Amino acid sequence: MGEYWELRAGAGKRALFGRTSGGRYLLIIGVHRGGGLFYPISARDTTQAERWRYQEHLGR
Repeated sequence: MGEYWELRAGAGKRALFGRTSGGRYLLIIGVHRGGGLFYPISARDTTQAERWRYQEHLGR
């Protein structure tokens, strides 16, 4: 992933919104394991509303 947007998702979890090099928008939920490591728990395609919100965050 290139640019991404990280949000708190509760109970020590993080939500990462991003776009793949192929143009696919993804939402990945995971936890930080320390030392810069991120352990993914779940991933899925974003909804249209989530894509709009991500693009707004990037200023596009």
